[in-house]
Amino acid sequence: MGTGDSYLTYRHRLPIRAVEGDRALVKASRSGDDGACIVKAIVAMAHGLKLEIVAEGVETDGQLEYLRSLGCHQVQGFFYGPARPAVEISRALGTTRAKAASF
Repeated sequence: MGTGDSYLTYRHRLPIRAVEGDRALVKASRSGDDGACIVKAIVAMAHGLKLEIVAEGVETDGQLEYLRSLGCHQVQGFFYGPARPAVEISRALGTTRAKAASF
């Protein structure tokens, strides 16, 4: 353990409402016990702190189901499709203006 500040130090000072799981963590969660253990710990910590959980990089049905089973609130990734410009998404949804997601 070091003496420097960490992300968790700022939890009570900043209006953090969500934790975002990196694509590498999502991938590691299915590749072995260590990866799964880290992801489970992050999700448990986020639940304990009453934070939303967003998992990045979901590419397969297996990853999606695993993250759902852990209680992830939101996922994003190529499982749903590639990234698109906001204007294109607005048109596809039939809206006139894209709204920013708030966490």
